[in-house]
Amino acid sequence: IRLDNVLNDIMGKSGRAVISAILEGHRDPIYLASLTDPRVRKKKEEIVAGLHGQWNDSQIFILGDCFEAYMRNKNRIKSIDNKIEALLKDNMRYEIPEEKKLVKKKRKKTILI
Repeated sequence: IRLDNVLNDIMGKSGRAVISAILEGHRDPIYLASLTDPRVRKKKEEIVAGLHGQWNDSQIFILGDCFEAYMRNKNRIKSIDNKIEALLKDNMRYEIPEEKKLVKKKRKKTILI
C-alpha cells in the first residue's frame, strides 16, 4: 500500500485513523478509505486504489512500532510544552517594562553649491 501517495499528511487526522485501523487488523481498502475526512483532496476511488496491496506481517509490525513511538513522542512533547508554559507563568510575577521606542530625528537636507 502507499498511504503517502493518497494523503498529504499521513500523521494528520485521516492518516492516523487509517493507520490505527490497519493496526487493528482492517485490510479492506473501501473501509479504510471511508475513515478519511471529506476534506481530503483525493477522490475516494484514488484512496481505495492506493490502499490495495500486499499486507506483510513484518511491515505491519514495523508500522505499529513506528506509530507507537510517534504517538509517545507527540504526547511527551505536549507534556513538556505544558510544563514550560506553567513555569513561564510562575516566573512572570513582575511586569516586564516596555522598551523605549527610538525616535528618528529628521535631518535637514544639505545642499552643496
